[in-house]
Amino acid sequence: MNGKWLKSILASLLILASCFSFSGLALADDSDSVTLDIVHTNDMHAKIANFGKISAYIDEKRAESSNFLYLDAGDIFSGNPVVDLQDGEPIIALLNEMGLDAMAIGNHEFDYGQEAFQERADESNFPWLSANTEVVDETIAIEQPEPYEIFELEDVTVGVLGLTQTPPATAPAGIVGLDFHDPIATALQYEYVADEVDVFVALTHIGYSEDQRLAEEVDFFDVIIGGHSHTTLQEPVVVNGTSIAQTGGDANNVGSLEITYNKETDEVTVTGSLQKVSELEAVNAEVDSMVKAYEEESEELLGEVIGHTTTGLTRDGRNNGDAPLGNFWMDAVLHSVPSADISLTNNGGIRASIEPGDITAGDIYTVEPFGNLITLREMTGAAIKNAIEFSYNRNGQIDLQTAGLHYTIYVNGEKEYVDSELFVNGEPIDMDATYTVALNDFIASSGDGYNFEGETIQDDAGNVTNAMIAYARHLMDTKGVIDYEVEGRIQVKQVEEEITPPTFRDVTKSHWAFDYVQHLAVLDVINGYSNGTFRPNQPTSRAHFTSLLVRTLELDLTNNPSNPFPDVSGEHADAIVGAYNAGIIRGKSDGTFAPNENVTREQMVLMIARAYEYMTDTEISEEADLHFKDLNSISEYAKPSIQFAINEGIISGKENGTVFDPRGNATRAQTAKVLYYFKDLIE
Repeated sequence: MNGKWLKSILASLLILASCFSFSGLALADDSDSVTLDIVHTNDMHAKIANFGKISAYIDEKRAESSNFLYLDAGDIFSGNPVVDLQDGEPIIALLNEMGLDAMAIGNHEFDYGQEAFQERADESNFPWLSANTEVVDETIAIEQPEPYEIFELEDVTVGVLGLTQTPPATAPAGIVGLDFHDPIATALQYEYVADEVDVFVALTHIGYSEDQRLAEEVDFFDVIIGGHSHTTLQEPVVVNGTSIAQTGGDANNVGSLEITYNKETDEVTVTGSLQKVSELEAVNAEVDSMVKAYEEESEELLGEVIGHTTTGLTRDGRNNGDAPLGNFWMDAVLHSVPSADISLTNNGGIRASIEPGDITAGDIYTVEPFGNLITLREMTGAAIKNAIEFSYNRNGQIDLQTAGLHYTIYVNGEKEYVDSELFVNGEPIDMDATYTVALNDFIASSGDGYNFEGETIQDDAGNVTNAMIAYARHLMDTKGVIDYEVEGRIQVKQVEEEITPPTFRDVTKSHWAFDYVQHLAVLDVINGYSNGTFRPNQPTSRAHFTSLLVRTLELDLTNNPSNPFPDVSGEHADAIVGAYNAGIIRGKSDGTFAPNENVTREQMVLMIARAYEYMTDTEISEEADLHFKDLNSISEYAKPSIQFAINEGIISGKENGTVFDPRGNATRAQTAKVLYYFKDLIE
């Protein structure tokens, strides 16, 4: 087998030969062709209930073929407590009995931890293949996987190369000490194997779109048997001359490929189809008996006590606010993916409550029977707020439980959504900032009509049930009990008066600076950004604050003198020169103004005081009597101005007035508040 180009040329010659008589050309006949039969599965996710039927189907195909392989494209674990509660041991024993020949390592093979990974690999009668997985820390339990396997069958030699998702979507602890290389670049390193075998198979767990890219960029595979994306291909799809096959997932289908290899021409042809498992009737009695035994054994495992609660974990009240079970659930998800800032789940997925007393593994699978996965998505604060608004408007009630995020829904007298207020770790959410949000894969993939707008950074960060079981054990180890109550993470409040429509979508009625920002926006003192935001938490530059102050004063800039600052130009230049002419600013000692530096709280107050002196033609003479903890950090020349601003109610300290933070940046919201009170003072 010397590449697709050779096969194409030879095939063309055969076609010509069928039309014309060529002296001396020896044509291949049917005796030169051999057939390879491959049965394949992928993404079975521990769904072993119908393995008796699947095994009987494989037995039949194997008996009919002289050259047969059964291959699996990964993710045999995670999704069924019968298998999960024993860290995958049952499905390995079953696949050994069913005669699996090779498996690509999927991302869920790491779910149970590294020791369990290697234990299951050692128990397998079939190789776990991954050419792009490298063990870089030899102290970990996982041993270096083989990249490929060569099968010497009766009439044909078959090479099978494994490829794994990069990086695997699993709990971070499962892949410590491993590097995962680009699957395409890795595959290109194994072209030499194609010269050693008759048929070369890529057994991949990288997803259908990546399989297509693999076919486009690598031309020496005869067939790609894929997994990970759960794509159901009723027959192989040909991309760049390479056939791609995948069965969907959850053991719903079994794939069957018939590969014809011509020894004379080196040509390979591939045909295939899917068999619905639900339509199978024959059963392998031995395998079916094993399945039933494991299911009976799991009943005892599901009764295992994993924790104790004196409060119970009820889902009651979830439609009106946070529920104890929702709080536990969401804390568990954040605990399992510490890189996330926020976790969210829909109320419809919380199927039962847990009564006070012992908590069993079965309780966890009862409250979450769907086997949902955790999806990580990067979202802006604005996108999160949009999702919260949609969640309430679905049915006029709370629908998203949360951790990391606290939110309040404001409604009118008819209980209609008016606005919402969101806090992350106690701080108002930044509409322009990006947060990592952990979702269940149902709502992440538009379930219930949700659109969590953002970039998916990990589509599979582990099972929700596994996260809850692990967190329950963590709480028992650290606190000795799993007690939760309503915490006020989610609230619904009715507003009495009509809310003025906000000028900026990230400064709503519930924002502490709303009145200040709204008032100054109406007066055209402040402006937002083209996307309708104000970005209240961003710092204010010296140039920008000067412009805001000049607009507040309605300062006449028509008779400006020449610009004294060599570093000032552009949109704020006139305001800076005008403020300099009025004695409000003086610049730096080196003759510059440093317009792009952030204005500090001390500088802001000093400029305000000078503006007051200019407007009232008076001199501020307050004797400073400041008692801030950081008094020594305040410049002596600024103390009278700060005392003036405090006396007039223009500014106050931080941390309940105990510190002033003179060198701290003044945010856009803070400058709006200061200018609001200053304008009120001079009018």
